[in-house]
Amino acid sequence: MKTSKRIFLAGVLVISLLVFSGVATAQGDRGYEFITSWGTEGAEWLGTGQLDTPLGVAVDSSGNVYVADTNNNRIQKFTPDGTFLTEWGHEWTDTGGFSSPIRIAIDDSDTVYVTVLQDHSITKFTSEGEFLKKWRWEGSGDGWPDVPFGIAADNAGNVYVTDLENNRIIKFTSNGTYLTQWGSKGSGEGQLNGPTGIAVDNAGNVFVAETGNDRIIKFASNGTFLTQWGEGWFGKGQLYAPYGVAVDDAGDVYVADTGNNRIKKFTSDGTYLTEWGSEGSGNGEFSTPQDIAVDRSGTVYVADTYNNRIQAFGKSDLETDSSGTVTPSNSVPPPTTSPGSVIFVILGIMIAALPFGVVLPTRRK
Repeated sequence: MKTSKRIFLAGVLVISLLVFSGVATAQGDRGYEFITSWGTEGAEWLGTGQLDTPLGVAVDSSGNVYVADTNNNRIQKFTPDGTFLTEWGHEWTDTGGFSSPIRIAIDDSDTVYVTVLQDHSITKFTSEGEFLKKWRWEGSGDGWPDVPFGIAADNAGNVYVTDLENNRIIKFTSNGTYLTQWGSKGSGEGQLNGPTGIAVDNAGNVFVAETGNDRIIKFASNGTFLTQWGEGWFGKGQLYAPYGVAVDDAGDVYVADTGNNRIKKFTSDGTYLTEWGSEGSGNGEFSTPQDIAVDRSGTVYVADTYNNRIQAFGKSDLETDSSGTVTPSNSVPPPTTSPGSVIFVILGIMIAALPFGVVLPTRRK
């Protein structure tokens, strides 16, 4: 295995960033309210419903929620309120087993696609976990994702994968036939540096969470660059190491702003709409949220990774102002700053040669 792909298991990289000018925080409720959460930290042998470093979340046409329970080497399926339904995977199974599932995509027929870290594969299942197909490569040739990370499916059943190490997007048919690819490393328009999350809207536009460049990039389905936004880290509409992106049926874009422990919402062209969240373990707080999904009713599900849980949010018509008064509002207040704030971002075990902010988990002993 190439040195650049070795996983260093020796320790945890902790990067602390002192921001003298403060961290942008918005006043009051940003238009979404907490509904429920589920999951507690636990190993697979302790039972169902427990999670260890969930990195991916997706929803099917019925609203069921699928979680990539990464360090437990399994996919877990829940009802919208968090009731456990089934699970599959596990590294000791012969067919359809895997180690370290990263992300999940579900197409219009509720077929489930999973990116798997250990063997650089995409694995395909029914919605009940029946194994259908696996395709894998390792390298930098056309159609060969070296580190497949994010995954999404369009209305035609095509599958898009972020090739994290080669800084490109690869498009396949639903059975793994290579169609096209685009992207090269850099910070210019359409270039990529650490592409992680990916989503496709109903029109076929492709949105990529580009962790190394702190932005979202929008492409046409053939890879033509359309627009980008998010650079700047802490301001309104700015992003810091975003890992996850999702699109609702109206075309609005939701981003797991991982380094800021927030969720941010934009129009399809990047106009800032709203945000919510802060660092912590309470309801509506996050610890390194890595992925996000939106169901057909508009409920937002967040993989709250280092809190080892899934949180669900629904849209609210109420806004809490800075004095604590709850009032109806149709507008989003601008962010304010807290001078002298300190951000501690625990980034975890990382892969060599990946950009700043791009991390992968390791199993606890």
